[in-house]
Amino acid sequence: MSVCLDAISKAYEHSTIFEGLSLQVNEREFLCLLGPSGCGKTTLLRIIAGFEGIHAGRVLYNDREITDSSPGARNFSMVFQGYTLFPHMSVSKNISYGLECRKFAREEIRRRTGEMLDLVHLSGFGDRYPSQLSGGQQQRVALARALAVKPDVLLMDEAFSALDAQVRVELRSELRRMQKMLGVTTIMVTHDREEAMELADRVAILNKGCIEQISTPKDLYFRPANTFVADFVGEMNYIQLRYDANHGLSLDGQHFTVSTEVGKEAATVFAIRPEDIEISMLQDDGVNVFEVVVLDVAFMGAFTRIVATFPDKQTVVLTLGRQHFAIEAGDHMSIRIPPEFIQVVPPIH
Repeated sequence: MSVCLDAISKAYEHSTIFEGLSLQVNEREFLCLLGPSGCGKTTLLRIIAGFEGIHAGRVLYNDREITDSSPGARNFSMVFQGYTLFPHMSVSKNISYGLECRKFAREEIRRRTGEMLDLVHLSGFGDRYPSQLSGGQQQRVALARALAVKPDVLLMDEAFSALDAQVRVELRSELRRMQKMLGVTTIMVTHDREEAMELADRVAILNKGCIEQISTPKDLYFRPANTFVADFVGEMNYIQLRYDANHGLSLDGQHFTVSTEVGKEAATVFAIRPEDIEISMLQDDGVNVFEVVVLDVAFMGAFTRIVATFPDKQTVVLTLGRQHFAIEAGDHMSIRIPPEFIQVVPPIH
């Protein structure tokens, strides 16, 4: 075990943030806290760091309670959205600052600072000042400073959100490489689904102070615990089916087949991802073939996003590859909904 939150509760004067929340982060794991603004993910990170207290429960590190320990006593490093570099210090001085505060030997400081510059690919930048660096380079320095002190846990709060999209992608790749190489337990707050799915060993989906589901990115995508999770990790179609004890499931008066693993309960929410819907070239080429009318077509580069409607006015979104770029709004086409890709997603309570 590494970090454990045991039934913690946190409240402010007029609102409850958490009530009995528990979370375990394993040693060497990369965990992302993902959720909308105001769901409590930053407060949770600050509780782990020791910047926020709790009203009930315990915070533990390796089975040792640290609930009342100061931030400095936890040996956790934190990287913020704002780079928080010292503008009057060089890059090397910024990186070595934590080492100097911890009274490391001078030679160890020099060696460790050089290692960190190499790690974040900023060798040769040690004498520069933050104002002479790009945003991405400044965040690399902030990351190097956090890692220099060999923290037990690395905490990151929306660390890449202020950067340009391409720089974010580059830094995500670098962060994952460094985390795996160093084996440091990492907890990252983000509202960016792609960031969480790319970086994390596990993702905790937060909603209104509760963890809706915590699992691997693949498990969240293919086996979401409820509709909130399903929608938060990717676009989802929900298909309203009628159920008749004699004729089974139907869509717009046409029989609808689901896989035997899915079941046919009347209260079930049936769902399918846009990329799992297929174009059908023949009207009778299999089960779950329906004619739809195209409402909107959006060219997205590598694929086309299409919004279409069934005769009963339900809409469906599908994404198609290059061979279907000629489809236009107003076209009629046949689609197939493969039974094997239909998911059962419980509604959120």
